[in-house]
Amino acid sequence: MVFVPLHGASAQEVAEVRGEVVNGTEGSQIPTGLEVLLHRFGDEGQIEILSTSTQKDGAFIFTSVEIVEDSTYAVAVNYQDVLYSASVPSPIGTQPVELKVYEVVQDIDAISVDAHAVLVNEGPDEQSLFVLEAVGIVNDGDRTFVPDLEQPVNFNFMRFSLPEGATELDVGSDLPGGEVINIGTGFALTAPVTPGIHQVTYTYQMPYSDGSATIEKSFHMGADRFTVLLREGLGFFAYASLDDGIQAETVDIGGIDYTSWELNDLVPGGRVSLRVSGLPTISWWSRAGETLTEGGLLKIWIPITLVVVLLALLCIGLIASYKRARLLPSGQGSRETQPGSVEDVGNMDEEQLVQRIADLDDLYAQGDMPDSEYKAAREAAKGRLLRLAMDRDDASKLQREEA
Repeated sequence: MVFVPLHGASAQEVAEVRGEVVNGTEGSQIPTGLEVLLHRFGDEGQIEILSTSTQKDGAFIFTSVEIVEDSTYAVAVNYQDVLYSASVPSPIGTQPVELKVYEVVQDIDAISVDAHAVLVNEGPDEQSLFVLEAVGIVNDGDRTFVPDLEQPVNFNFMRFSLPEGATELDVGSDLPGGEVINIGTGFALTAPVTPGIHQVTYTYQMPYSDGSATIEKSFHMGADRFTVLLREGLGFFAYASLDDGIQAETVDIGGIDYTSWELNDLVPGGRVSLRVSGLPTISWWSRAGETLTEGGLLKIWIPITLVVVLLALLCIGLIASYKRARLLPSGQGSRETQPGSVEDVGNMDEEQLVQRIADLDDLYAQGDMPDSEYKAAREAAKGRLLRLAMDRDDASKLQREEA
């Protein structure tokens, strides 16, 4: 076992961390001697690393692990050039760690798009739009999808289209590693996709002229659901290439109305052209300056934060069949006191709330939860999630003002 020391660290306790590397691909085994790393992350950015190897059955053990206050611990392993990691349960050393790895596949058909959501808002420049997109990626198999970049002609990698003239691209995801590659009509993401549910989000600015903009999307992997949200008063949906007529509806997000348009069951290679008309023809900054003292600027940009939450909800809404209900562990209470009820969401953080909403959707989809109870519990969790987003935005705004 190799120890990389962290100078200045002081141990309060010593514990033993045990665990097991498990191969989640049916019929596959873990090779003996696979290197496992234990990372300790200090509260000031320090990193301490321990190294050990798996035994024949995939088991591993770290002895004499120093327990340092305000530190977090995680184990990681590189298997077939894919990095897998798992948090070490707290208190350290009290529970074994399971680290699951998978065999790989390079066929793009191993993954699919559950939902693709687009938010359209005013941009910071004259006659420009700020666009935020969120894509829910699902790998419902038991192998990790790894992009095939050596044979690009086969297009076995994730591709996302961008409108002509798009600038200021910013991409984020919960996928491990990978790079963003410009491919002319958009970008590709080279990150591996492990079994489960993932999300890719990206923002950009796009120009428009004469009060109109055309949103053209290519769905290289298809999409079960495609949703566009346009802030009320910004413009209106005038035309859609795959719809006989625009059937838009108004939705409320954090007190701000958005016009929503949706299309379902897009096949791989499908295309959609959506025209937005009635857009402002004068500088946004000119109009924003007139209402700045009335909170106009805050009203325009706070929904950006809220829509990040909304897009997360959109991307998990149709994935219920993938997960199994986790709301009622055996022997832990009745339905009246189950997690996700109105009474207990007040202590949840954002990650827990998003997970809870997914679990509620799962229960409801399986017919294991009454309609009225499902709606009440989901609204409670969603409301708490939106409030946390608003609080975070307010705190960020206050910090900027103080700076």
